[in-house]
Amino acid sequence: MTKHPIIILEGADGTGKTTLAKELGFAYIHCTYNENLIGNMTGYFIGVLSAAVHLSAHRPVVIDR
Repeated sequence: MTKHPIIILEGADGTGKTTLAKELGFAYIHCTYNENLIGNMTGYFIGVLSAAVHLSAHRPVVIDR
């Protein structure tokens, strides 16, 4: 269970997703999966979601892309 919301934003670069999250004081996780660098997409996204759940104990979290 999370204490604060986890919000996933999708949108074009430069539209203000990061700015919005920071202005609101939310934790921010930028996801960029690159198969050549990371290899295991499922493991990568499980790690991102685990980090978001951990951070959401203290404040809302925005995941970008």
